[in-house]
Amino acid sequence: KTMKKAGIAFLAAAAMAMLPVTPASAGPAPATEQSASASAAAFKLIAGPRGGARRVKVARILRFRVVCTRDCRIKARFKLITPVGSDTVKGGRSLKAFTKWQTGMILTRTGRNVLKRNYLNSRLAVRFIATDVQTGKRIVRNRSYGFRK
Repeated sequence: KTMKKAGIAFLAAAAMAMLPVTPASAGPAPATEQSASASAAAFKLIAGPRGGARRVKVARILRFRVVCTRDCRIKARFKLITPVGSDTVKGGRSLKAFTKWQTGMILTRTGRNVLKRNYLNSRLAVRFIATDVQTGKRIVRNRSYGFRK
């Protein structure tokens, strides 16, 4: 699956799990409870650039989206590697289940101009560490992305 399709699938599962159960709909209630318990049991991290591509658009803000399927704490590290030099940015926050976090790296004018001139020889190394609040289980994602105009 592509990152975009995977994100849509998890959001659809979240919408199914959040439907209220009323006495009038007692028939389909067990299926909703089963899907809710299945989604609660699986701890997954969905992270990637907007659109789910393997290349990031050259811009002032290099944007990424992050979603956890359970309540989690996320640490993010972005390392921009260019022929001129490299720079690192770190951050983190706590997320509720299925809450989107848009994060990234904001470049200065000089940094953006360097990236525009050297985008074919530059990489963005990204690391996300998600820790489940309840169980303490960790998911670590290390990925490297190229750039596009």
